[in-house]
Amino acid sequence: MKGALTGIRVLDFTTVVAGPYATRLLADCGAEVVKSEPPGGDMLRASKVSGESRYFASYNCGKKSVVLNLKKPDDLMLAQQLADKCDVLVENNRPGVMAKYGLDYESVAKNNPQVVYAALSGFGQTGPMAHEMAYGPIMQAMSGFEYAQMSYQEGEYAQVPPYIGVQVADMVSGVFTFSAIQTALLKRERDGHGDFVDVALLESALALITGELQLAQAGVEATSPYQPIPVTDGHLMVAAPTPSKQAGIRELLEDEGLLQPTLDDGESPMVVLKNLQAWCATRTAAECSERLAERGVPSARYRAPIETLADDQLHSRQAFAAIEKEGATYFVNNAPFRFRNASSGIMQGAPELGEHQSEVLAEWLGIQR
Repeated sequence: MKGALTGIRVLDFTTVVAGPYATRLLADCGAEVVKSEPPGGDMLRASKVSGESRYFASYNCGKKSVVLNLKKPDDLMLAQQLADKCDVLVENNRPGVMAKYGLDYESVAKNNPQVVYAALSGFGQTGPMAHEMAYGPIMQAMSGFEYAQMSYQEGEYAQVPPYIGVQVADMVSGVFTFSAIQTALLKRERDGHGDFVDVALLESALALITGELQLAQAGVEATSPYQPIPVTDGHLMVAAPTPSKQAGIRELLEDEGLLQPTLDDGESPMVVLKNLQAWCATRTAAECSERLAERGVPSARYRAPIETLADDQLHSRQAFAAIEKEGATYFVNNAPFRFRNASSGIMQGAPELGEHQSEVLAEWLGIQR
């Protein structure tokens, strides 16, 4: 099957994580994504694991690579000509950088009025901080996301905002960019006009604490009934958000003689949790999950990332794609969505630097080299 975005041409001036993830998702949906890299390539190419640029591959599978030095007039002219031919242009520089090269939205739209131009930056294209340097960890700290996470912790961990090493702001802003581009393409189908998409990492991270923002305005500290519960082989997460699930835990503990049926309801949540923790502490995650499932209560053992790679559920849905390069095989994530009547997911591995230079110039511009 063809991808839902087959026939859409994307010119990609993004680097590192946020922008490349957005354009990789476009490629997963069948778009032709041409990644314009400076001499030496995207800096993520230099980040190697076991001798391979696995990070780069994760965010750039399915793309075509050309090398253009925008500081050289001939290469800049080629970049501008490619911009005239694309349906979508994506960049993640600080505001004003692309204007120096005549590749900002206003310049590109003069010759290509139907272009959907997406600019992803730390603070967005407007506002007093628009031109400030911005990185994912800074955005996560400024947004309140990690401070909100602190309120869900216990003991000493409730005193210091946790640094969440996972690239949350980068990844979620990439997803918002991906979805906004498609919304703009749908609009173009309806009215024939392109558009400018402005995505900010700060606001993307902010979107993750929508509920916490409401609590903050009401002067209420965010709390959670969910906490990792120690078991003999790690930690368990138990989710009982409904009265029936909570009753299932009570029934289990009553059967074990750890809870009295006449327990006062006002004290029960804390007492139930403490008794559940005591009961789990001497058992394996599998034993706890089995007994809880008998009462209709869902739970799961915390897994390390390496463990998820062997998960039958994920492999049954082809959640991973195998990349083979120079004798090494490793997996990268496929897009986390499926279509009934269109393909999605990685079609090919990551490109070598400049691998598609001649092909792209010939097909897009009719230049033979």
